[in-house]
Amino acid sequence: MNLVMSKLKLVTIKTFVRLSRDLDDNYLLSMSLDCDADYLITGDPDLLLLHQFGKTKVVNMSEFLKVIE
Repeated sequence: MNLVMSKLKLVTIKTFVRLSRDLDDNYLLSMSLDCDADYLITGDPDLLLLHQFGKTKVVNMSEFLKVIE
């Protein structure tokens, strides 16, 4: 948790993405793009099926925990 909390930053969404099959999820992709995120951690199957969006890897929590171990 400390690792995640130390990396948080405020992001103003400027880019509007329309890629997810669930339109309500697109703001997360926009945010990932605008903050140059390495990972988008989610349990949402609509986002997980993307696997990667630009440089952002879309993973679930168990996959992310393996990365940071």
